Amino acid sequence: MERGFAATRLEDVAVAAGVAKGTVVVYFPSKEALFRAVVHQSIGPLLAKTEELRDGSGSPRLRLAELVRFIATSLRDPRVGGIPKLMVSEVGNFPDMACSFHGDVCQRSLQAQAEIIRQGIACGEFRPVDPILAAHLVTDPIIMQAIWRNSLGRYECDPVDPDAYLETHLDTFLRGIAAAPT
Repeated sequence: MERGFAATRLEDVAVAAGVAKGTVVVYFPSKEALFRAVVHQSIGPLLAKTEELRDGSGSPRLRLAELVRFIATSLRDPRVGGIPKLMVSEVGNFPDMACSFHGDVCQRSLQAQAEIIRQGIACGEFRPVDPILAAHLVTDPIIMQAIWRNSLGRYECDPVDPDAYLETHLDTFLRGIAAAPT
């Protein structure tokens, strides 16, 4: 996250970890393998929670709000929140890695969110909307905030309160897709 993917060498990782380069290479034969492991360790719990909420019972509105809060809180950890920034900055140099990340992480999360929205439509909590577009609308601003916080946001004189941002966003989104009162 400090130097970017292209500028980081396995030797640098070994030095930071206090081990020999050979030790790193035994477990991670390439930078791409190391990156995939970092993503799996950092984002794996987020995806597991996403799928747990997708498969849960109870109000889809409450499950979706819980999921968005969980994602936002997780992305505040620089080890997790720095990953979207890294992907955006490196996508042009490493399209295969970006494609893999998109399929393994982005699509998996998006589909689970869309399923919660479908459930909300089916039970009458949400009005009919395109579930995929709505999933983008609910999560993309949270991801963008993480990218901002890990880049230009470091230099903000008056940073936005992340809790206030999150709650305002959730309130606006959930009111926007709520079923009309009958």
